[in-house]
Amino acid sequence: MTLEALQHPGAAGRRVDRADVRFVRAEFGTLPALGPLLPYMTFFSPAAIYLQGRFEDRLLADFLCQRGNEVTLYLADFQRPILTLPPDWPNAASWARRLLGVRAEVAHEFSTFFLSVKVSDPARQRLYGVGIQELTVVDPLYADRQAGVLPSSPPRIPLLALGVNAGHVAWGYESVPGQPLAPPVLRRYPPLPEAAALAEAYWRGAVPLDKGV
Repeated sequence: MTLEALQHPGAAGRRVDRADVRFVRAEFGTLPALGPLLPYMTFFSPAAIYLQGRFEDRLLADFLCQRGNEVTLYLADFQRPILTLPPDWPNAASWARRLLGVRAEVAHEFSTFFLSVKVSDPARQRLYGVGIQELTVVDPLYADRQAGVLPSSPPRIPLLALGVNAGHVAWGYESVPGQPLAPPVLRRYPPLPEAAALAEAYWRGAVPLDKGV
């Protein structure tokens, strides 16, 4: 399935294989913005969890296997940053401009799956989980269509941002005060109390988990 199936003229796609996951690279053609796709698509960014190095495409492959490989994953790269990521992280510049997408009807199941994932690091006794934030960002396709400075009130889209919810640290996004057009910034935070408690119980052997790796 490609974006042509969504019946939006000018949108197309071509397949891109990465590891065990097959993406459709979106080619939006004459579409002026992502807004018209929102009834059909949910966009997300796994940048924070990928760049931390604890998660990889294998998790997406697991999700596809649970669905019998019937879910199409869309991938799109844009010209302007959508998120602000630590500049010293490898590949941060690419991930700041990249979105993935799934059909809207599987978005809830997709989110539930990622919230259930736990990855363990026995050597360091660390337990990593995924958090999800609902952000609102400037429509990146609209922004790319503009030749110069964006208007003061450009169209926006909702975005699911995957963050790190570990027993020792959390990574999440925050808006830039007084700069409504600035991309949300990825920040490091202290761990959430429930994540710290789960990690402590896990390493005591009190809480078995199905998805420790």
